[in-house]
Amino acid sequence: MQVKNKTVKFSWGLYDWANSAWGTVITTFIFATYFTEVVAENTEKGSVYWGNAIAISGLIIAILSPFVGSIADQTRNLKKWIIIFTLIYSFASILLWFTGYLISYEIFIILLIVVIGQVASEIAFAIYNAQLKTISNKSEYGKISGLSWGFGYIGGLTILIIILLFFVQSETPLFGLNKDTYEHIRICGPLVGLWILFFSLPLFFSYKEQEKNPIKFFTALKKGTREIIKTTKEIKRYFNLIKFLIARMFYIDGINTVFAFGGIYAAGTFGMPFNEVIMFGIGTNIAAGIGALAFSFIEDKIGSKKIIIFSLIVLTICGIGILLVNDKSTFWILGITLSSFFGPIQSASRVYFTKSVPDDKKAEFFGFYSLSGKITSFFGPLMFAILTSFYQSQRAGMTIVIFLLLTGLLMMFFVEDDKNSSNQNS
Repeated sequence: MQVKNKTVKFSWGLYDWANSAWGTVITTFIFATYFTEVVAENTEKGSVYWGNAIAISGLIIAILSPFVGSIADQTRNLKKWIIIFTLIYSFASILLWFTGYLISYEIFIILLIVVIGQVASEIAFAIYNAQLKTISNKSEYGKISGLSWGFGYIGGLTILIIILLFFVQSETPLFGLNKDTYEHIRICGPLVGLWILFFSLPLFFSYKEQEKNPIKFFTALKKGTREIIKTTKEIKRYFNLIKFLIARMFYIDGINTVFAFGGIYAAGTFGMPFNEVIMFGIGTNIAAGIGALAFSFIEDKIGSKKIIIFSLIVLTICGIGILLVNDKSTFWILGITLSSFFGPIQSASRVYFTKSVPDDKKAEFFGFYSLSGKITSFFGPLMFAILTSFYQSQRAGMTIVIFLLLTGLLMMFFVEDDKNSSNQNS
């Protein structure tokens, strides 16, 4: 039984708005830049530390996601699991305020908090993705998914503007924060944590599970483990999905590497101060939001695979340009253009997968979907860290992104058109 209430659909999209604050503010622009530029000994070492933390969190996510998803399916209560993991990463964000008060093992503690928050955020989002099958119909998957991605980027944009206007650029930050101890930067942790909680509430209250007989945790754990084993044994049934997940494994690793190091690259290579990094983040979020919204109206008509391939072509061309240019204005233009295809490719990937997964294993399969985005997620950040350290150049580090995007693009040509694959495995 599917939920078709408009309030639920809006609330579901609003969770994207809530969740995006973590990725935009903490792991991409504000806190990531603060860590590499201020907390670490120097930018290069900061990039290496941050890259290793993101890589470790990716490995943990890859291991846990399918199992948590399968257990969530068996408990027949996806909302409960989203709530649990949302609380974890929102609290982790709030803890980042105390960065300035840590004395011993400061870098280790900060990175541990980031890893915990990143893992919880990704698992919550994987289970959230699985709800797309219950809150909409196949004929509108693309529209609902694209609009929610648009919400996400607009949400990220909104909180960046708030931080820029009232804290970073303000001569007298709100709450009397002390700029000398970077309180006006560290406040982004509590702001993001409260933002996540507040904008998640509509989904928590409006979404009602359709299953009437939930299963206890330990029973679900046993059944979930058996279902994972069963799915693995029946892997040949899902051969096209495997090809898609492998392709996505490469190109999403490239995109996630850009997310993780976008602000760091802008600051280190082009000398952007905090204020300009935030302005760049605002520009990229505007572009990504517009792209997601625009493609949401055509995806259900032309198919998700075509949007993925076209987006990868544009991303690769812009990425090569960014590695070659030295002019900051040209970097801005290429960065904005590249960002306008982040939303469409992420939404189209989610829709392509949603059309093909079994209804009774949706969270489990979206666990594998998350796994495909994380099982090699250590590779991009790790290679960025290695290449940056070896050549003492962030440009050298960013070459890994081009390799990953091109590999994913080539593999997508071997994946079936989604209009055919949507009839499989249903």
